[in-house]
Amino acid sequence: MVVKGLIKNHGIVKDVELYHRCKSGMRVLVEFDFISAELGANPRQWIDYGWLRDPTTGLPLHARYPLGLRDARYWRPLKPIRAVSVPAPRSGDRTQQLENRTPPHPTQDFVDPFHWILDSRLDGKSFLARWEPSDHSEPAIKDVVVTPDCRINRVWVKKSGRHGSHRWKALPQEVSLPADPQKPIKPPTNTRPLLVVRGEHTGKHLRQIYFKSQKGTRERLITASVFEPWGMPEEARVEEHIVVGGKDCATVPSDPNKSRFEALMVSLRQIASQKRQR
Repeated sequence: MVVKGLIKNHGIVKDVELYHRCKSGMRVLVEFDFISAELGANPRQWIDYGWLRDPTTGLPLHARYPLGLRDARYWRPLKPIRAVSVPAPRSGDRTQQLENRTPPHPTQDFVDPFHWILDSRLDGKSFLARWEPSDHSEPAIKDVVVTPDCRINRVWVKKSGRHGSHRWKALPQEVSLPADPQKPIKPPTNTRPLLVVRGEHTGKHLRQIYFKSQKGTRERLITASVFEPWGMPEEARVEEHIVVGGKDCATVPSDPNKSRFEALMVSLRQIASQKRQR
């Protein structure tokens, strides 16, 4: 339910992203539930997250549908958002209708629009992850190739084996990192290309240069160059140097242009190593 702005109406959340121009620090793509001569049927509009409330309780969405600890830290409004009053339902039937439109959290098929894997910057980009069905009907599978599809709010999962590959659709909450819990990404030893999946650099493909220590902690950070468009003939180094945490990255399953940039990366790593030894 949108409670502020030019259009105040009910709608469905279709996408969400960090956006510094909004007071809340986030904006949400809402598909409205109405038809107009000017805007057509079910128009979509980007809305400040602070303008949205749950239609049954008047609470902000993160209060109505609490996220996990890690996601809650990332998808956190920059300012407190107050609840608003909502009209009391006229009958039990009306209450039931509203509950059906906004399913309680969590349910097996409920898709959290704020899930990190549905960030629009990851749409269509593949990386390695771990998959486990939400009903635990099958054992978890590590090192599968996952590709978020924000159009349908699902994740494509691909597993290769002796008899070919198998591909299926999964819920966002069924996918987790690291791809192999026994082998997390370690900045001092990582040699594989990466995709940033959380933080300000989300969606960027990296080749690691070196690693650096973080003051006051034992955590090591990754220093890397950004290459885009990944795997394409026109791929190029588009950013010389960024710093990210290993926990905010996932391994990229393939590197078609590895040989083209191998000499460059060897040179950059040698320079970084020499600077660290001084």
